[in-house]
Amino acid sequence: MKDSSVIIAQFYNSNKNNPVGIFNEVSDLINQMVGSNNPDEYFTQAQLLNESVVSNFIFEENTKQVNSILNNHRGRINFENLDLSEKAILENIAWQCAFKGGKAVFQARAIVWSYNASTIFNDDVLCNDGQYFRQISNEEFIEELALSLSPNPSSESITIFYNSPNLVNPQFEFFDCFGKKVMSGSLELNTFRKQVDISYLNNGVYTIIIYEGNRHIKSLKLTKIK
Repeated sequence: MKDSSVIIAQFYNSNKNNPVGIFNEVSDLINQMVGSNNPDEYFTQAQLLNESVVSNFIFEENTKQVNSILNNHRGRINFENLDLSEKAILENIAWQCAFKGGKAVFQARAIVWSYNASTIFNDDVLCNDGQYFRQISNEEFIEELALSLSPNPSSESITIFYNSPNLVNPQFEFFDCFGKKVMSGSLELNTFRKQVDISYLNNGVYTIIIYEGNRHIKSLKLTKIK
Protein backbone atom coordinates (compact mmCIF):
# COMPACT_ATOMS: atom_id res chain seq x y z
CA MET A 1 0.00 0.00 0.00
CA LYS A 2 1.37 3.41 -0.98
CA ASP A 3 2.34 5.74 1.85
CA SER A 4 -0.47 8.29 2.23
CA SER A 5 2.09 11.02 2.98
CA VAL A 6 3.55 10.48 -0.50
CA ILE A 7 0.11 10.82 -2.07
CA ILE A 8 -0.54 14.02 -0.11
CA ALA A 9 2.86 15.43 -1.10
CA GLN A 10 2.18 14.64 -4.77
CA PHE A 11 -1.20 16.35 -4.52
CA TYR A 12 0.25 19.55 -3.07
CA ASN A 13 3.17 19.55 -5.52
CA SER A 14 0.73 19.37 -8.42
CA ASN A 15 -1.18 22.32 -6.95
CA LYS A 16 1.72 24.38 -5.61
CA ASN A 17 0.94 27.38 -7.81
CA ASN A 18 -2.74 27.63 -6.90
CA PRO A 19 -4.29 28.61 -3.53
CA VAL A 20 -4.24 25.02 -2.20
CA GLY A 21 -0.50 24.66 -2.73
CA ILE A 22 0.36 28.19 -1.65
CA PHE A 23 -1.62 27.89 1.58
CA ASN A 24 0.09 24.55 2.27
CA GLU A 25 3.50 26.22 1.85
CA VAL A 26 2.45 29.07 4.14
CA SER A 27 1.34 26.53 6.74
CA ASP A 28 4.70 24.75 6.51
CA LEU A 29 6.55 28.03 7.03
CA ILE A 30 4.42 28.91 10.06
CA ASN A 31 5.06 25.45 11.51
CA GLN A 32 8.80 25.97 11.01
CA MET A 33 8.57 29.24 12.94
CA VAL A 34 7.30 27.38 16.00
CA GLY A 35 10.41 25.21 16.26
CA SER A 36 12.88 27.89 15.20
CA ASN A 37 15.16 30.02 17.35
CA ASN A 38 14.83 32.71 14.69
CA PRO A 39 11.18 32.63 13.51
CA ASP A 40 11.54 35.98 11.75
CA GLU A 41 13.52 34.30 8.99
CA TYR A 42 10.28 32.63 7.81
CA PHE A 43 7.95 35.56 8.47
CA THR A 44 8.45 37.63 5.32
CA GLN A 45 8.24 34.67 2.94
CA ALA A 46 5.08 33.40 4.63
CA GLN A 47 3.55 36.87 4.54
CA LEU A 48 4.33 37.44 0.85
CA LEU A 49 3.03 34.02 -0.16
CA ASN A 50 -0.15 34.42 1.86
CA GLU A 51 -0.85 37.88 0.43
CA SER A 52 -0.20 36.63 -3.12
CA VAL A 53 -3.40 34.57 -3.08
CA VAL A 54 -6.36 36.25 -4.76
CA SER A 55 -9.40 35.04 -2.83
CA ASN A 56 -12.24 33.88 -5.05
CA PHE A 57 -14.13 32.00 -2.34
CA ILE A 58 -14.93 32.71 1.29
CA PHE A 59 -12.94 29.69 2.51
CA GLU A 60 -9.86 31.12 0.77
CA GLU A 61 -10.32 34.53 2.38
CA ASN A 62 -10.82 32.84 5.77
CA THR A 63 -7.59 30.90 5.32
CA LYS A 64 -5.71 34.08 4.39
CA GLN A 65 -6.96 35.87 7.49
CA VAL A 66 -6.17 33.02 9.90
CA ASN A 67 -2.73 32.55 8.30
CA SER A 68 -2.03 36.26 8.68
CA ILE A 69 -2.84 36.20 12.39
CA LEU A 70 -0.81 33.02 12.96
CA ASN A 71 2.08 34.53 11.01
CA ASN A 72 1.96 37.80 12.97
CA HIS A 73 2.30 35.78 16.17
CA ARG A 74 5.04 33.60 14.67
CA GLY A 75 2.83 30.54 14.93
CA ARG A 76 2.46 30.85 18.70
CA ILE A 77 -0.79 32.58 19.53
CA ASN A 78 -1.17 33.68 23.11
CA PHE A 79 -4.81 34.63 23.49
CA GLU A 80 -3.81 37.34 25.98
CA ASN A 81 -1.80 39.03 23.21
CA LEU A 82 -4.56 38.93 20.61
CA ASP A 83 -5.81 42.44 19.96
CA LEU A 84 -9.49 43.27 19.61
CA SER A 85 -9.40 43.37 15.81
CA GLU A 86 -7.79 39.92 15.64
CA LYS A 87 -10.37 38.49 18.02
CA ALA A 88 -13.15 40.04 15.94
CA ILE A 89 -11.77 38.44 12.76
CA LEU A 90 -11.39 35.03 14.40
CA GLU A 91 -14.84 35.13 15.97
CA ASN A 92 -16.41 36.16 12.67
CA ILE A 93 -14.80 33.14 10.98
CA ALA A 94 -15.56 30.79 13.88
CA TRP A 95 -19.29 31.55 13.68
CA GLN A 96 -19.52 30.69 10.00
CA CYS A 97 -20.94 27.47 8.61
CA ALA A 98 -17.95 25.16 8.36
CA PHE A 99 -19.23 23.68 5.10
CA LYS A 100 -18.92 27.12 3.54
CA GLY A 101 -16.03 28.62 5.48
CA GLY A 102 -13.62 25.69 5.21
CA LYS A 103 -10.99 24.38 7.62
CA ALA A 104 -10.09 27.89 8.76
CA VAL A 105 -13.41 27.86 10.62
CA PHE A 106 -12.12 25.06 12.86
CA GLN A 107 -8.77 26.78 13.37
CA ALA A 108 -10.62 29.94 14.44
CA ARG A 109 -12.90 27.97 16.76
CA ALA A 110 -9.93 26.30 18.43
CA ILE A 111 -8.41 29.72 19.15
CA VAL A 112 -11.73 31.13 20.40
CA TRP A 113 -12.10 28.13 22.72
CA SER A 114 -8.70 29.01 24.25
CA TYR A 115 -10.20 32.17 25.77
CA ASN A 116 -13.90 31.25 25.82
CA ALA A 117 -14.17 27.51 26.40
CA SER A 118 -17.93 27.58 26.97
CA THR A 119 -18.71 28.73 23.41
CA ILE A 120 -20.83 26.22 21.47
CA PHE A 121 -20.78 26.27 17.68
CA ASN A 122 -23.80 24.39 16.36
CA ASP A 123 -23.40 23.71 12.63
CA ASP A 124 -26.94 22.35 12.47
CA VAL A 125 -28.04 25.93 13.17
CA LEU A 126 -25.22 27.81 11.45
CA CYS A 127 -25.80 25.83 8.24
CA ASN A 128 -29.59 25.79 8.50
CA ASP A 129 -30.14 27.01 4.95
CA GLY A 130 -29.27 23.45 3.96
CA GLN A 131 -27.27 24.26 0.87
CA TYR A 132 -24.01 23.07 2.40
CA PHE A 133 -25.30 19.63 3.34
CA ARG A 134 -25.13 16.73 0.94
CA GLN A 135 -28.59 15.47 0.02
CA ILE A 136 -28.78 12.11 1.78
CA SER A 137 -31.35 10.19 3.76
CA ASN A 138 -31.55 10.55 7.53
CA GLU A 139 -30.42 6.95 7.98
CA GLU A 140 -27.32 7.49 5.86
CA PHE A 141 -26.53 10.74 7.66
CA ILE A 142 -26.67 8.99 11.04
CA GLU A 143 -24.37 6.26 9.77
CA GLU A 144 -21.82 8.81 8.59
CA LEU A 145 -21.81 10.47 11.99
CA ALA A 146 -21.24 7.23 13.93
CA LEU A 147 -17.87 8.46 15.21
CA SER A 148 -16.45 8.65 18.71
CA LEU A 149 -13.14 8.53 20.58
CA SER A 150 -11.98 6.90 23.81
CA PRO A 151 -10.60 7.42 26.39
CA ASN A 152 -11.22 11.11 26.79
CA PRO A 153 -9.38 12.68 28.62
CA SER A 154 -6.27 10.66 27.76
CA SER A 155 -2.52 10.82 28.34
CA GLU A 156 -0.96 8.20 26.05
CA SER A 157 -3.21 7.19 23.17
CA ILE A 158 -6.79 7.33 21.97
CA THR A 159 -8.89 5.18 19.69
CA ILE A 160 -11.18 6.77 17.12
CA PHE A 161 -14.17 4.50 16.53
CA TYR A 162 -16.23 4.78 13.37
CA ASN A 163 -18.98 2.78 11.75
CA SER A 164 -19.46 4.66 8.52
CA PRO A 165 -19.85 2.36 5.50
CA ASN A 166 -20.69 5.28 3.22
CA LEU A 167 -17.23 6.80 3.52
CA VAL A 168 -14.51 6.10 0.97
CA ASN A 169 -11.37 7.93 2.12
CA PRO A 170 -11.94 9.60 5.52
CA GLN A 171 -9.13 11.70 6.98
CA PHE A 172 -8.50 13.33 10.35
CA GLU A 173 -6.62 16.38 11.57
CA PHE A 174 -5.78 17.55 15.10
CA PHE A 175 -5.71 21.29 15.93
CA ASP A 176 -4.42 22.67 19.21
CA CYS A 177 -6.08 25.49 21.14
CA PHE A 178 -4.19 28.05 19.04
CA GLY A 179 -5.52 26.70 15.76
CA LYS A 180 -2.22 25.04 14.77
CA LYS A 181 -2.47 21.68 13.02
CA VAL A 182 -0.41 19.19 15.01
CA MET A 183 -1.33 15.88 13.42
CA SER A 184 -3.12 14.35 10.44
CA GLY A 185 -3.79 10.89 9.04
CA SER A 186 -6.24 8.50 7.44
CA LEU A 187 -8.93 6.23 8.88
CA GLU A 188 -8.63 2.67 7.60
CA LEU A 189 -12.01 1.49 6.40
CA ASN A 190 -11.44 -2.21 7.04
CA THR A 191 -10.88 -1.89 10.79
CA PHE A 192 -13.50 0.70 11.89
CA ARG A 193 -11.07 1.97 14.50
CA LYS A 194 -7.87 4.01 14.55
CA GLN A 195 -5.42 4.11 17.44
CA VAL A 196 -3.53 7.38 17.68
CA ASP A 197 -0.48 8.11 19.83
CA ILE A 198 -0.92 11.43 21.63
CA SER A 199 1.79 10.98 24.28
CA TYR A 200 4.01 13.64 22.70
CA LEU A 201 1.30 16.31 22.60
CA ASN A 202 1.23 19.09 25.16
CA ASN A 203 -1.53 19.04 27.73
CA GLY A 204 -4.64 20.90 26.64
CA VAL A 205 -7.81 20.75 24.56
CA TYR A 206 -7.57 19.66 20.92
CA THR A 207 -10.12 19.75 18.12
CA ILE A 208 -10.21 16.67 15.89
CA ILE A 209 -11.69 17.23 12.45
CA ILE A 210 -12.96 14.22 10.51
CA TYR A 211 -13.46 14.93 6.82
CA GLU A 212 -13.55 13.40 3.37
CA GLY A 213 -12.33 15.49 0.46
CA ASN A 214 -13.79 18.96 1.03
CA ARG A 215 -16.69 17.62 3.11
CA HIS A 216 -16.61 18.02 6.88
CA ILE A 217 -18.06 14.97 8.64
CA LYS A 218 -17.66 15.61 12.34
CA SER A 219 -15.65 17.54 14.94
CA LEU A 220 -14.55 15.98 18.21
CA LYS A 221 -12.92 17.57 21.25
CA LEU A 222 -10.08 15.80 23.06
CA THR A 223 -8.50 16.70 26.39
CA LYS A 224 -4.84 15.68 26.69
CA ILE A 225 -3.60 15.20 30.26
CA LYS A 226 -0.43 13.95 31.94
